[in-house]
Amino acid sequence: MLPGGVTSQEFNEYVAVDNGLQTTADITDAELCYDQQPAAADMTAEEESDGEPSEATGGGQPPAVTFTTALQCLFDVRSYLEAFGCDNYVHFYQLTDQL
Repeated sequence: MLPGGVTSQEFNEYVAVDNGLQTTADITDAELCYDQQPAAADMTAEEESDGEPSEATGGGQPPAVTFTTALQCLFDVRSYLEAFGCDNYVHFYQLTDQL
């Protein structure tokens, strides 16, 4: 329902008055990536699970991977291989032996 004394054309012109204006800022890829990064920089030394600092490098790079994180990833890979019936774990164990 239109306000009193206003025609449909006048109302549409009023609504469309800022159609050409930018109402939000352009977001860069770096800003999008930053929002998706874990808050590793906010962690204190006590919160680190293995005592290794996980410093975030600038330029949209992910934070450094800690030893504990790497071991958890290997555990996840092993669980995946076991769940899908992998028959040969030789290469996997060679990789874990290198750690």
